[in-house]
Amino acid sequence: MGSARPGLVAPIGLLLSLTLTACQSSSGGHTTGNGQASTAGVAACAAPQTVAKPTTVAAGYVVHVRATDMVDGCRDTNLAASPAPAKAQKIVWRQDSRQSVLDTVDADATGLIDADVTIPEDASPGEATITIGFAESARITVTAR
Repeated sequence: MGSARPGLVAPIGLLLSLTLTACQSSSGGHTTGNGQASTAGVAACAAPQTVAKPTTVAAGYVVHVRATDMVDGCRDTNLAASPAPAKAQKIVWRQDSRQSVLDTVDADATGLIDADVTIPEDASPGEATITIGFAESARITVTAR
């Protein structure tokens, strides 16, 4: 068998080291269901997104919200076990300076949160957001009845 070429070993080692460091970085972060910061591979993970349908609705109507990858940690860190599903995630309505918790839910075994929530009766026409736990917010437009 041939021997390794000394000129390639150092650059390959450096590249591997930089790749592993990037996946294990914790410069960003989200909190888990217990309110603790989760740093396991956060920089390498895309933030979960809250998706709401419909996005235009009147006060008192139901909106379906969904978020995937709601897990404690990151799926792309090559862990031996899958990260645990996020628990006790609040679904929060925000409009202007008002905020209210619409529901509290657990992710299923795959990290999916899927729920129906009712827009507050006192919501004003205009822009608002709905957020599931540590996921990015979904924008909602409230219309007059």
